[in-house]
Formats: sequence, structure tokens, C-alpha cells
Amino acid sequence: AEYMGREKQVICMEEQGMKRMEMSAKAQDNMREGKNCLNTTICRCKPDYLEAVPHFKEAAKLFLNLEDYENALFCFQQLATCNHELEDHFEVGEAFKRVALIYLDKKNDPKKAKESFTKAVHAYQIHGNVLQAQVMMMEIATKSAHKKFDDLAEDIFKKIIDDVFEEEAYTNLGKAVPEYIEFLLSRNKLGEALKIYEKHIVYLGKIKKQSNVLARTCFCVVCVFVIMDEPYVAQDRLRGYEQVYPEIIGTSYFNAGHDLINAVCNRNETLLRKTTQRPIVSQIETGLHKKLSAVKIRVSVSAEEKKEEAKKSPSPKEPIRESSVLKVDEIKIEKAEEKTIEKEISKSEDINIQHNPDVIPAIDGKQKSPQQIKGPSLENSPEPPASPVGEDKFGGIFKQWKLYSQLNYIALLY
Repeated sequence: AEYMGREKQVICMEEQGMKRMEMSAKAQDNMREGKNCLNTTICRCKPDYLEAVPHFKEAAKLFLNLEDYENALFCFQQLATCNHELEDHFEVGEAFKRVALIYLDKKNDPKKAKESFTKAVHAYQIHGNVLQAQVMMMEIATKSAHKKFDDLAEDIFKKIIDDVFEEEAYTNLGKAVPEYIEFLLSRNKLGEALKIYEKHIVYLGKIKKQSNVLARTCFCVVCVFVIMDEPYVAQDRLRGYEQVYPEIIGTSYFNAGHDLINAVCNRNETLLRKTTQRPIVSQIETGLHKKLSAVKIRVSVSAEEKKEEAKKSPSPKEPIRESSVLKVDEIKIEKAEEKTIEKEISKSEDINIQHNPDVIPAIDGKQKSPQQIKGPSLENSPEPPASPVGEDKFGGIFKQWKLYSQLNYIALLY
């Protein structure tokens, strides 16, 4: 049985190989025939573009199945050239569209893909098929976002939105806005998403249709402001919408917006959970709904943090912090030093100098003679004026010592 199974696998592989060879040969033949149709001969003075189109079209399909993308690109480009000469601009757009998709999906070359899709859009516009151009642009923009070609995707999305708003074609706007919003939210571009939402609201207010869609878009704006942690701005914006677009009052989205704002402003986790779990809220963009869930988690986490901080907060019985103790001690020490210095000075003034007239008491408790005192010499100093009754003969020396002690006290203070 194992041997028979291997035999079958070998046979299948051989059959597939034969089919690929046949397809390759057929594709080469068609491409050769197409080239021959474009060559001029003695009997053919002009290229036969009409005859070459089916050959290049068949060859391009076969090369795509064979994953021979170089030859497929060549055939599609030749097909676009032939249809351009035949003035079939719709087929020109289709050919450049396939070229853009090959460069985007298989070659991972967004620059060449952008060039090709720009040519395709131009061909569709010349043909007058704007709808097909927008559908093609949506397809390429979505694929670019999936392939992480953000610059190309954003350029295409912006062009789609601008074209749709200018032409007031809501048919494709309903598809373009959610896709672009999802793209912006996935890249955390909340500001750009908010601009598109507000532009959409203005457009819906002009056409006076789709009141439910208008209410949904207003609710999405509220959600964006709540996610950006600006619930009071969301409240003001919703009040403005209520005045300008009274048709949204009473709708489910309008009530959900009010409940969402109240829940976030009041930190009511229960109301927030009930609001985000409503069926209408789950119908908004996926990225927006996920970010609303993050707001729900952030509110619950902040409540828990408040509880933990309340537990860790110091009670009034706890001692004062070390820094404040140091400051209080320093103030006490300075005041004590000032008091001791004042006491020493007052004591020194009351000393009876008659016991030892040659020695003068000092502030630090040690005795010094007049020769050891620094300052102006007392030998050449003028005699003091006549003192009042009761002053002894050492009155002048005592006054000099008193002045010196006061200066020493000031120096100690500083």
C-alpha cells in the first residue's frame, strides 16, 4: 500500500509537471503571436493592435497561473498599450490595475505599484467610470495597509475620501470611511481619525440623510475624545451636535454617548461596563471598540491604585519625616547658641575687674591680657573723657573690652 501510494504521488507530480509545461508552451506561443501582431511587415504597414489584444490577455493569465510574474507584467503592459491605441480606456485601467496588484502583492514594490494604479485611475476617469476607480483604489489601499505600506495606503485613502466628498457620492463613502478609520486607529493616529469623523458629520448634515449614520458618527467622535482622556471636551462636542443636528436626539447612539461621558467623568465603572457592552457599541469600528475597552481597564486600575495609596498613606500617629526634624533641630540649636552667648556677655560685664586689673575676661571662659587682645593698641589711644561719679580708673579699658566682645559676638552670629 505504501509503495502504491508513492507511485500515485509520482504520477500526480508527473501529470502536474506536464500540465505546467503545456501551459508554459501555450503562454509563450500567445506572447510570441502578440509580438508578431505588433511588428510591421511588407504586407502589414501598421501594427495590428486589435489582433494582439487576445494573445496578450491569454498569455498574461497563463503566466499568472505559472507564477511567472516577469512575463505576466510584460503581457499586461503590452495589453494596456494596445487598448490605449484602440481608445478602450476601461481595459487600459484594468490592465494597469493588474500591474499594480502584481507589484504590490508579489514584488513588494510600492513605488511602482503607485505609478501603475495612478495610470489606472486616470484611465477609469477618462472612461467616465469613477465608481470603478474608487473600488480599485479601495482594494489597493486595503492591500497596502495589510502589507504595511503605510505611506501608500494613507495617500490612497486620502485621495478616495477627497474625491468622494467633492463628488458627494455616499455610495462609496460608507465603505471608505470605516476602512480609513480602521487604518488610522491601528496606527494610533487618533487626531487624523477625528478629522475624518468630523468631515463625515459635516457631509451627512448637508445631505440631510442617514440620521442613524450621523448619530453613529457623532458617537464615534465622543469615543475618540474619551479615549484621548478628554471627557469634558466630548461633552461639549455632543451638546453642540445636539443643537445643530436635532435629529440625533433620542437615538441609541446619542444615549450611549451621554452614558459614556457620565461614566468616565464620574468614574462609574459599572455604568461604563454596561455602556461598552451594548450591542450598538460593538457595531462601531473594531479598533475604536478595543480602545474603549482599554479605557474601561484604565478606570478600574485607577480605582485600585487609589485604594492602595489610601492604605500606604501615613497615619497622623506616624513620626514626622526626617528632613523636618533636622530643620527643627537646627533652629533650636541656633536659638540655644544665641541665648548662651547673651548670658556669657551679661556675666562678663558683671565681673569685678578689681581682683586682677591686668587680666581681662574673654567670652570663651579663658582669660587674656590686654597685650593678647587683637585690635587697636591701647598705648596711643586718647584718654577717655571724665567719667561720672563712681567710675574706677579702669573705665577706659573696660569700654574697649566691651566693644571688642560685642564685635566678637556679631562675628560668632554670622
